[in-house]
Amino acid sequence: MSEILKEDGIRKPNICLVDDDDMMLSLFSRVLKRTGCNVITAKGPDAAADILASTQVDVMISDLRMPTIADGEQLLKHAQARYPSLAVWMMSSEFCTEMRNHLLQAGATQCIEKPFNADSIGRLIDQLGMPNLMRDPAGAR
Repeated sequence: MSEILKEDGIRKPNICLVDDDDMMLSLFSRVLKRTGCNVITAKGPDAAADILASTQVDVMISDLRMPTIADGEQLLKHAQARYPSLAVWMMSSEFCTEMRNHLLQAGATQCIEKPFNADSIGRLIDQLGMPNLMRDPAGAR
């Protein structure tokens, strides 16, 4: 699934995008592909857990509110327990300060407001400081 960009092992980041809504997955997947990253979509927490177990993922971006309010948080806990170095970004259209702080304390790396754009996500990916990853925004268009 990883695409090697150079002989020295530099590759595009793999993002696992998690949402329970097909339209949101499609829309946000197109936005994320414009960042120059590989995007793997998961319809819900169970599909995301399967992807995390079988694929090298650098960043997981998960909707907070899926069929039940706890699904996003449960997925965050699952990822933290099994993949502690994974960057987990939670997304929602309605973060209050209390919820944002709660998620960051629970291990989320970022809390992203919906809708988001490719430039803001690209900057966050660049700030991860992973030297083996290089986005290719020019090749993503």
